[in-house]
Amino acid sequence: MIQIALLRGINVGGNKMLAMAELRAIAAQLGLSQPKTLLQSGNLVFGSDEPPVKIETMLEAVQQIVPFRIAQPPPSHASNVDRAQIEQLVINLVKNAAEAGSGADAIVVDVQRRAGGSLLSVSDRGEEMSDETITRALLPFWSTKPGGSGLGLPLCNEIVDAHGGHLRIARRDGGGTVVSCWLPD
Repeated sequence: MIQIALLRGINVGGNKMLAMAELRAIAAQLGLSQPKTLLQSGNLVFGSDEPPVKIETMLEAVQQIVPFRIAQPPPSHASNVDRAQIEQLVINLVKNAAEAGSGADAIVVDVQRRAGGSLLSVSDRGEEMSDETITRALLPFWSTKPGGSGLGLPLCNEIVDAHGGHLRIARRDGGGTVVSCWLPD
């Protein structure tokens, strides 16, 4: 994902063939993998051409790293996402939920089919975020945690954005937080 952030914001409008050639040269100079996909948003996705990802399989793999509950069986379709990036997204969100004071049984990951894509939500019953925290949580290097780097949620936002989706943070009724990520098919 850092690879995407390094090249993010480069305007690829106009002469796209020349721009892509230039971006491939920049990636090579930086020792990055070659761009795999140019998304409609203008962001580049790096990595190998992997087969579509089964969400259930990916979530089960992440559960071996960080414990959480899966709300319901995820959709059975396979998604054309970068598996490593989406795994990192879920890991970061679940770790944040645990650091907010939620036990593994109160951290719930839910994936549903919605409006031409998938809605991945991570909800917890930890310490509720203030208005200021919700407003600033996606800013790099801003953190309320002692010793926090302030990079976890901005990285999550970059991953979702690079896939052409969007991320939203909200308070839950009854306490806690829910982070929802919509990812297009």
